Amino acid sequence: MVEAKESSWTRTLTDVEQAVNACLTALEKYEFAFAGVLTDHGRPTAIARVATVENEEWTARLAAAQARADEVERLLVEQQNVWNDWRRAYTDWRQSLEQAPAAMATTMGNPSK
Repeated sequence: MVEAKESSWTRTLTDVEQAVNACLTALEKYEFAFAGVLTDHGRPTAIARVATVENEEWTARLAAAQARADEVERLLVEQQNVWNDWRRAYTDWRQSLEQAPAAMATTMGNPSK
């Protein structure tokens, strides 16, 4: 029984070793096929310049968009304040109209008597 377990364990270990070797062989094939791509040549300066310019342009565009968003937000707050003032004035006006007849009746007395 012990021999069967050792045999199974040895077989499994051999299978794992073969799988690792197969992976390493495949990796070596890819490394050889893409050796020119994988070598470290540093970043080409033209691409670096383009990336820097694109990054600066992107940053400028984001800053402009943020400024526009801030302006819209300010205008919305201003508009909301104007509407609130208008509603308050309208409500006060309506209340004054509703209260005026009652106030006039009390100050002038009751004409029906």
